[in-house]
This record gives sequence, C-alpha cells and structure tokens, in this order.
Amino acid sequence: GDEEPTDAHLVDYTYLCFDYHKAMLSGLALLGESLDSPEADALVIGLGGGALCMTLAHFFPSLNIDVCELDPNVLAVAESWFGFAQGEHLQVQIGDGLLYLDPPPRQYSFIVVDVDAKDTAVGMSCPPEAFVAPAFLGKLKAALRPGGMALFNVAARSQALYEKACSALRTEFDQGALYTLRPS
Repeated sequence: GDEEPTDAHLVDYTYLCFDYHKAMLSGLALLGESLDSPEADALVIGLGGGALCMTLAHFFPSLNIDVCELDPNVLAVAESWFGFAQGEHLQVQIGDGLLYLDPPPRQYSFIVVDVDAKDTAVGMSCPPEAFVAPAFLGKLKAALRPGGMALFNVAARSQALYEKACSALRTEFDQGALYTLRPS
C-alpha cells in the first residue's frame, strides 16, 4: 500500500546476497547445536554493511557476537544506510583487527575474518596479507575454543596470491578443511 518505508523494510536479514556469506553461514552447521548455547561466542573482524552480523543475530539470537571494525565511518554507514543495530548480544569495538586478539577477550566458537584491503596496488583484495601471516593466524587459532571454526573471505587479483593465502591457512589449520568458491 501507501506505507512509508522504515528501516525494517530496507534490509531483509534472512537473505544473504553474497555467495561467500552463504557459504560461511552454511559452514556453521558443522558446529551443530553448540551455537544455540548461551555460552556460544562469535568474533567478526570487519563489519562492512553489517549484513552477515545481523543475519547471525537473527538466526542465532542467543549468540554473543563481538565485531571488530577499524573504521568508525564504516559503522556509521552500516547503521545509517543498512539498518545495522548493536544490541545485548551484538557489540562493535572500533580498533585494529590485527591487535584485537592480543590478548583475546575470550575464546570463540567461531571467528570470521572479512576484511577488505584498501590498497589496490597490493593485489590481495581480502584479507590484507597481515591477516594470513603466521603471527596473526597463531593468535586467531589460540582464540578459538576446542572444535571452533575460522572462516575467511579470501579474494585476490592473482592466482599466485590467492594460493599463497590458502596455503598459509592450510598450514595453520592443518586439521581443518578449506572450501573455496568460484567468484560470484
């Protein structure tokens, strides 16, 4: 009808438009019922528009979600334009994701690294190379609960850089599985 649009009408958090977000959410099924536990904690490094975080909050309302975002302007845009809202179980800290786990505030059921590199000359779109360096990966692995899961958005402009990032992940998480998607 003639209803004025509201924030609730702008974004449907039950729909994920990015294939890698769908894959990340699907991968969480491997954690089973532990995500419904009041002790379940997630860390998302990189907020973007907030769609993944809001979807997690929608489908797992008791999940405690910490978000680390470097740029306060990204948070402001997510809140103003994409209906992102912090709440009791969803909190954003402004800071450097590379330093957030030094030391980690707690151990997490899963950690998502969805960080964009701003320097297009480097050739690595997501994440910046420091996020797949052994020093950071060791901190991230130590911040996971036993049986926890690390989820990375990896995108590179060259196959060699992509393979280098995947190799670093395979080395650190040698007991896990690495799933790749074709670019969407």
